[in-house]
Amino acid sequence: MKSPVWVFEMVRSGPAVIVVGSDAVLFDALISPPPKTIAFSGYEWLVRQTQNDRHGMNDYDGRNVWVDGQGHLHLLLTERDGRWTSADVRLTRSLGYGTYSFDVRDTSQIDPSAAFSMYTFDPLGSDQNFRELTMDVSRWGEPGNMNGQFVVQPETVPANVLRFEIPAGLVTYSFRWEPGRVLFKAARKGGTPPGDGVVAERLFTARVPTAGAERPQLTLLYDRSAARPPSKAVEVVVEKFAFLP
Repeated sequence: MKSPVWVFEMVRSGPAVIVVGSDAVLFDALISPPPKTIAFSGYEWLVRQTQNDRHGMNDYDGRNVWVDGQGHLHLLLTERDGRWTSADVRLTRSLGYGTYSFDVRDTSQIDPSAAFSMYTFDPLGSDQNFRELTMDVSRWGEPGNMNGQFVVQPETVPANVLRFEIPAGLVTYSFRWEPGRVLFKAARKGGTPPGDGVVAERLFTARVPTAGAERPQLTLLYDRSAARPPSKAVEVVVEKFAFLP
């Protein structure tokens, strides 16, 4: 006679246990954790808590995302139980054409193996490269690389990418998306007179996707193509997100 099998979820965010007779076997829980949302800059955002293969397979932990008492969003890339865990949030609704802007604290010294991205993404929009318009902060594993880029996907087309160096201090990253065109800009916050703080700017008019079901998304992850993991935990603070139609 075969022994019965019982499955218990010992910790909601941890492994489950299969008990066969007197034997116990650990395995990764197949049931996703309950949804977690946060309020940031007047919008509701969904926190990723499951694996994703963006820039290599990464684990995501809901504890790596929080909003402080000043309303600033914190994203953390850190080791937990011997595994690097990343952070990701996406808006719970689509916004369409308009101006998207993010005020981000100093990321000029971000670890070369880390990548922070501000972008739109439509998982059903494969016919338009997932409607991905991207502003990245990363050296992609190479300390000598420039640490910023604007991208209209696919990034395999050289004309779709502008690389630049991000300075120290608070920087506002933005793009103005209209039918057939998107204007990206990075500027030091509080440049005087206006325009003096512009770090990089590029207008793209080719391969610009149409608006659809895309949502803005923020991701801080370990770039798995890097030769080595980050030397220590990485934190990115986004002080403000704003959208203007």
